[in-house]
Amino acid sequence: MTRRVLLALVVTLGSGAPALAAQDAGTVETFARLLAAEDARRYDEVLYVAALADGDSSVRAFAATSLGRIGDTRAIPHLARALSDPDSTVQLAAVFALGLVRDTPAAIAMQNRVRDGEPVAGPVALELITAAARVGGPGGASILRGVLEGSLWRDRPDADVLAGRAALESWRLGPLAPTDALLPMVGSAREDARIGAVFSLGRLKSTAAASRFIGALGDRATAQVRAYAARALTRSYADSARLAPKVVMDLLIRATRDEDAGVRISALRSLGSFGELAQGADGKLVPLLSDPVPSVQVQAVET
Repeated sequence: MTRRVLLALVVTLGSGAPALAAQDAGTVETFARLLAAEDARRYDEVLYVAALADGDSSVRAFAATSLGRIGDTRAIPHLARALSDPDSTVQLAAVFALGLVRDTPAAIAMQNRVRDGEPVAGPVALELITAAARVGGPGGASILRGVLEGSLWRDRPDADVLAGRAALESWRLGPLAPTDALLPMVGSAREDARIGAVFSLGRLKSTAAASRFIGALGDRATAQVRAYAARALTRSYADSARLAPKVVMDLLIRATRDEDAGVRISALRSLGSFGELAQGADGKLVPLLSDPVPSVQVQAVET
């Protein structure tokens, strides 16, 4: 236990916590009790309420994270209060913890924090978007849609960055994902928006994005966008989106000649899903067996 306590204290140094040597015996004992409760997945309300009110912000942050790992929904009201802690590192830990608890009241707590008018630090806002997507449900979906459409945090200087994060995390929402807000982002001037939108739409297998994926294969500025688009264009997707298999295969064969190895690999994987239909493409893939990147050679063999 002592070794784990020391490790926990060392980890807190990265967030600006007091030096390890400055931690008194009481603080070390608190860490030890929190670790014991977390290991046993035991919700000790008295212990955690006291830890969340501790004068040391590293204790409060650790307590919040520990509550998330335990995953008991009874912790949500206490984590909700920690969202307004004067130290942003504690707020960050509380948001992360709410994302781990994954229950409707957790989403409500985050909605209330977003709308209470109090400033939210950039890292906390980014983590809140990820946590909301993890919690999901109507509450989580409402937060991400609000960020994407600009009804939340539109006047922040980092509004575009937050929208990019919302796009990247939207796939977690499943059927509740705001695909209509993601579609136009595929053509955004911002690289992070394009990456996030294509990634999420691909994970969601959105048939409405078919033409966007085809267009994204030609995104000359960002290889990651091209790779995600190639990954999305599988045989099953082509069928569900009513795309002509031959057209899709031709596009993928062209993508196997992309300058970026990741795009070549993604295109090869998707080509493999076409089975017998892709047999005529074998000759065009043979040069990839001598690709300068070994992982491309391996994928070519498998395809």
